[in-house]
Amino acid sequence: APARFPIYMTEITYTVANEAVTVKLRGTKHGESVVEHLPRFGFLFKLPPTYEDLTYFAKGPLACYADMQNHARFGIFRSTVSDEYEHLIRPQECGNHIGAEFCTLSCGDSTLCVRGKSFEFSALHFSPETLTEVEHDFDLPESDGTYLSVNYKTGGLGTNSCGPRLMDKYRFTDKEFSFEFMLKPSLK
Repeated sequence: APARFPIYMTEITYTVANEAVTVKLRGTKHGESVVEHLPRFGFLFKLPPTYEDLTYFAKGPLACYADMQNHARFGIFRSTVSDEYEHLIRPQECGNHIGAEFCTLSCGDSTLCVRGKSFEFSALHFSPETLTEVEHDFDLPESDGTYLSVNYKTGGLGTNSCGPRLMDKYRFTDKEFSFEFMLKPSLK
């Protein structure tokens, strides 16, 4: 954006102990903003592209969002990062899972585990910027990483671009919130 302005004031605490990093975030909306709602609020981690195997406890096995989850059920699911990407004519955000208690990404003997209480996540081989920049699915470049998005909340899919306006209950408009999760690398 040509100009930047605060939307949320945040306080983030990182605690490193016992080979784990605990991340605690508190957010408070900053005054009145011209932004009606955010598409999501969370953290994006870039891992080597070899992190391919995914195991998680959340709603699945297909992607789900606040306004699109009736097809999903809670369970432990196994997938691959490659399979999480939805091949659409025009690439876009995809692969979200809600209500997660944990997710792990593995590469050989190395595993990264995220634990939390009802967080949202996605794991793709493409950054959000790459998905936004390309016009067609076949234009996607070879992956340069595995992008793990760990989110407090992701808004619904409806955008009013080709359908109805997103209902208020599916928008991320929280005035205050707190979010906590733990990252723990481990060897199998």
